Amino acid sequence: MKTQILMAAIVTGFGLTAVQATAQTDEQVPEVQAAPAEAAPDSRFTALDTDGDGAVSREEFDARGGDRFAALDTDGDGALSAEEMVAEAVTRAQEMIARFDENGDGLLQEAEMPTPAEARAARMFDSLD
Repeated sequence: MKTQILMAAIVTGFGLTAVQATAQTDEQVPEVQAAPAEAAPDSRFTALDTDGDGAVSREEFDARGGDRFAALDTDGDGALSAEEMVAEAVTRAQEMIARFDENGDGLLQEAEMPTPAEARAARMFDSLD
């Protein structure tokens, strides 16, 4: 019973945090600053920082979503079809195979498949590296 109460409190806390975060106005969202000068610039950060001022504004961040949508909308009709979404999934699958295919056969065997924790750790390491 105590475990259920504790879990309910944790879930409620996360929910309140999410509500508070979505209630913020654009003016309250801080800009993301670039890494110190001695660190190599991350290409994803550079892509987001379209005006090159070393910070990603809310407008730059929001615009990136539109750019991504436009890239997925290959026929330019303003909507994503199943075919366009499948094409994106195929691209991601090919990237995953290229990344984790240890024996180079173009396939992923069970032993080559990362666990979700390993995959998150690899993405985090790559983004920080």
